[in-house]
Amino acid sequence: MRPKVARLAGRRARLVPYEREHVSTYHLWMTDPELRALTESDPLTLEQEYNMREDWETATDKCTFILYDITTLSVSTTTSTATGTPTTTATTPSTTNTTTTITTTTTTAPISTTTTTASTSTTTTTGDLHGGSGCNSSAVSVSDPDPDSDSAVMCGDVNLFFNTYDECPDDPRVVELEVMVAVPSSRGKGIATEAVQLMMLYAAIVLDVRLFVAKILTRNSPSIALFRKLEFVLTKEVAVFGEVVYTCAVSPDLVAALSALYPEAAAACRACVCGTSPLNES
Repeated sequence: MRPKVARLAGRRARLVPYEREHVSTYHLWMTDPELRALTESDPLTLEQEYNMREDWETATDKCTFILYDITTLSVSTTTSTATGTPTTTATTPSTTNTTTTITTTTTTAPISTTTTTASTSTTTTTGDLHGGSGCNSSAVSVSDPDPDSDSAVMCGDVNLFFNTYDECPDDPRVVELEVMVAVPSSRGKGIATEAVQLMMLYAAIVLDVRLFVAKILTRNSPSIALFRKLEFVLTKEVAVFGEVVYTCAVSPDLVAALSALYPEAAAACRACVCGTSPLNES
């Protein structure tokens, strides 16, 4: 299904709908065997990738956003008067009010709520390449297409899948959630965390989702560590598939906490909702 909002943004990540102009970059990423293995994806031709994008747009049982790294939005390029060569000065947006602070490896902390199972973030089922050991893919960093600035980098995607959880196979309010940061230089910045928080906010408000499920390969230790840090609940171990399952229940406290973190994104989500729900009230 096509997202009902044009974009969702945090301080490090921006989510936009998957358009045709994104396909060639995405296809380039997925020529990497490591990315395909971690995301359990089959190799596709470029034509098949375009068809897959169309399927994402029209299907009713899944939803995707393309992920941009916006920590580079303040990168400026000047020309040296002595040599005529470009000189790049990078100033990454800070999470503090001090304008001179440069932040390069900030990781978003979990939000505490009053529910034991609620968390502000989940990561991929198998493809959360947010950095850490075992994630050494050489995927190419590309800055085209760019929704806002020449320096924003298309770096991954975040997805929802409906009706894939065996415990609740027919409940449309239960979704599997996954995120992939394909570009190595965009890992370790908290981008995957923000992307998933934004997707959770969108899903809870717009799609009335009540439970998020993440299935992670047991060998994907960075994703498992991130889930544990963010207080997700280990629900099941599936030895035959070599994976573990974490779940996160949606609560009013969780939605309020995410809305406080991303007020503009929350407002955009609520603007496209017809009617109200108790969980949608901040």
